[in-house]
Amino acid sequence: MEIPTVEQIEALPMFYQSTVPAEYEDANGHLNISGYLVIHNEASWPFMASLGMDRAYVEESRRSIFDLEHHLRYLWEMVTGSPFRVHGRVVARNEKLLHAMFFLVDDAKGRLSNTFEFVSAHVSLESRRSEPFPSEVAAAIDRQVALSRSLDWPLPLSGALGLKS
Repeated sequence: MEIPTVEQIEALPMFYQSTVPAEYEDANGHLNISGYLVIHNEASWPFMASLGMDRAYVEESRRSIFDLEHHLRYLWEMVTGSPFRVHGRVVARNEKLLHAMFFLVDDAKGRLSNTFEFVSAHVSLESRRSEPFPSEVAAAIDRQVALSRSLDWPLPLSGALGLKS
């Protein structure tokens, strides 16, 4: 598996940045598993907004994104106080599903610390069932897929996640 460089990741939109808080430290002295999930969750709202699904969209349309699967890959540990940022890349979509990946960059060490690959469904909050993306959201996702495909570096995909045709 080829790991992208920080310079390659910087070509992607950034969705969140902060520093690792002390409450995310585990007994080994580094960022705990739940801390990684919280960080990626914080990146999810700006990511969704970039695709036309901000909080107003959710409130007005009564539709949102539900994650179906995740795959976390730990490459380098992060410690309390480390500044970081999360960039995202859309892999693909179909009528109702989105496949994407977040990259957690440790700015203190200048390296990729973690990847978070996920598949999410567009869901009605009323019926709690998946629904097709509206055309404007589908178009925004398609623009991100095109950006992803224009990059000259392969995604370090897990091979465990993907979309059914």
